[in-house]
Amino acid sequence: LQSAGVRIDRSLRSARGSGQGFVLLDAEGAATSVVVEGSNGDWGSADRAERHLSTIVGEASLVMLQREVPESVNLIVLRAAALTGVPVLDVGGRDSPIDDEVLRLPAFISPH
Repeated sequence: LQSAGVRIDRSLRSARGSGQGFVLLDAEGAATSVVVEGSNGDWGSADRAERHLSTIVGEASLVMLQREVPESVNLIVLRAAALTGVPVLDVGGRDSPIDDEVLRLPAFISPH
């Protein structure tokens, strides 16, 4: 990641394993997916997430969200991005209702 210019110095560490996604196809080719959130869901308290994220979102040129991360954490990111003018791309990732605020705040929504 670093050789491609991706900053990882603000990443948090987790004892949980990496998240995984599995796509299963039935006999007709219809897809079903199963997501195991792993470390993506390991944010601890909302205060910890807010302290960490509110300081770094404004430094980004773009933020990409996925719904494997808890919605409460994505809302913290969306609110911080709205305050600092950073565009947000939400790529979905979970087949469940999306909070109205999550639908209002991103610059782009492109569910996969």
